[in-house]
Amino acid sequence: WISAEITKEPCMGLLWVSIDGSQREVEVSSLRCGFDLVAIFGEQQQRAMVQLALMSDCWSRATGCFGEDSMLALGPREDWGTYRKYFHDTTFIQTYSHYVEKVLQPASGCAARFIGQMFFAAGFRESRCCAALMLRDLEKAYKNYGEISFGEETKRFSLRITPNRPSMKSLLGRQSGHPLQEEEKFQCAVFLGRGREKKQDMSQLPEGTSVEVFSGGCWCEVIKAANEESDTSEGIKVTWPNSGSSVFQSSQVRSLGSEVLCSSVSAFQRVCTALHFLARSSDTSKDGGFQALRDVHKLPQTAGKVEIIEAPRGTNAAQTEWRQHVAACCQRIATASNCAAEMIGGSLVLFGDAAARESAQLILPWIVEQAGNALASLVPKVDLAEVELTEEEVKMLTVNIIQEVEKKAKAYIFLRDDNSQYLYKHGDSIEFLYRQHQGDEGKWCRGTFVRKCVGATHQAKIRYQHQQRDLEHVASLKDVRPDESQRKAPAVCVYSRFSRSSGRGGVTVVARCLKAALRDALGKASTGQGRRKGGGKAQSSTWKNDWPNRDDKKEDWKKQDDWKKDNWKKEEDWKKQEDWKKKDDWKKEEDWKKQED
Repeated sequence: WISAEITKEPCMGLLWVSIDGSQREVEVSSLRCGFDLVAIFGEQQQRAMVQLALMSDCWSRATGCFGEDSMLALGPREDWGTYRKYFHDTTFIQTYSHYVEKVLQPASGCAARFIGQMFFAAGFRESRCCAALMLRDLEKAYKNYGEISFGEETKRFSLRITPNRPSMKSLLGRQSGHPLQEEEKFQCAVFLGRGREKKQDMSQLPEGTSVEVFSGGCWCEVIKAANEESDTSEGIKVTWPNSGSSVFQSSQVRSLGSEVLCSSVSAFQRVCTALHFLARSSDTSKDGGFQALRDVHKLPQTAGKVEIIEAPRGTNAAQTEWRQHVAACCQRIATASNCAAEMIGGSLVLFGDAAARESAQLILPWIVEQAGNALASLVPKVDLAEVELTEEEVKMLTVNIIQEVEKKAKAYIFLRDDNSQYLYKHGDSIEFLYRQHQGDEGKWCRGTFVRKCVGATHQAKIRYQHQQRDLEHVASLKDVRPDESQRKAPAVCVYSRFSRSSGRGGVTVVARCLKAALRDALGKASTGQGRRKGGGKAQSSTWKNDWPNRDDKKEDWKKQDDWKKDNWKKEEDWKKQEDWKKKDDWKKEEDWKKQED
């Protein structure tokens, strides 16, 4: 079905239509009424986001009016409404159009888009106010080379912190309008702020001091150098990272004083973003994170409380190992508990309400027991929901699949350990993982349990048959499992604070997402092709089904002259090869003619 416009009235069952500017005569029976309405289903906020996205896309294609119904959906209704602002500067719109979609919209909590030269922000009163103030901060940063001066930020929806310089590299070096990974992750806009200016003579600073100079339309970090006696020019001499030197006027030189502004309608998201930058500051500081921990206690605690968990007592090696395991899994803790979790100064810092912090403390021992390995199996010590799997699905389970499922379902999952709790007796039929060399993946083989090894309770002696001979083997109890007829079906245990929210989180989403990911992995392993996102069978990898659907036409490859080259066409090149003539073992026809097969 192709969109068209009728240009002449029908006559004798035929009429003329215009298709992309060309006239064509078609039958009346091949026409149907054109559809000019789009129905959007969902919550009010989601409907507004989709509507503004469609209107913004259609406006760029100059498709015309959207009708009265579109304005009614964005019109005022109780606490709901739409904030509008017209911009004359088209350069600003082109620079921050993508940023508004990716950062300002989720950070403010309302549907926000540029439609032509008009900015729209549809949502409730608090979200609209946040979007308007964040847009004003964007204009200030745009006019001030990406910075917001001290005291000019919107204090109602922003949080100012002062991490060290190395932790702000991504913010200092980004281009205007480019979203940061931290902004999309925490749904919080991050601006570069400027601390309170101190009046001082830059020329009196000692040699080797790091300062900033205004060059190329932005502020760059350089090192102050000493002026030579023969140099009579007035100004301050600086050294660039590439060993070059330049001279700047005093008005073009300033001290380091950059800060970070976190802006969001949610106070919780603002503190989460601030904790992330303080954690990076702790990793790059020379004081072991002491200053970062002091800044943590200064954060506002209106949306939750800060709780610091130190490493358990023990040897230095044990504490270091604990910190490494917890630091590697902070994101998993935060996802499942809905609580901010960061390693700062060698301690785990939690931020959230009481229920969220309690959930994080429940997950923490599982993280330590797994030693940071998401595939390690555990014995559930509390009553948890379970999702049963098959042996083939367990083999295809990877760390990436577990993390993706946890992110979608906001849950913490791990494989259930059934083998370590099983009590083996003499003569029990078992399966053990046989490794010919240390480090091999090994192969599961059938055998008979004899006994545990004397002096090594974690090892067992096993008897098995190989080539009709009875042999014995010593294996770790971790590599021993009951016979298939005796063991339970494998399963993953699921912990989630959203288990009762059907369809939006918890066990329901874990089961659906996990099964889909494992089914896709099994399909790739067996056929080399994954399942389509929209369902259906995987695409065939055979050339018969592939080349007719390609865009390359027959005329395209006929024009290729590579196959017409004569370098392989000439017989002289391969006729000169005399090696094959010297082979006496296969040269004689009598030898291979006698072979009847």
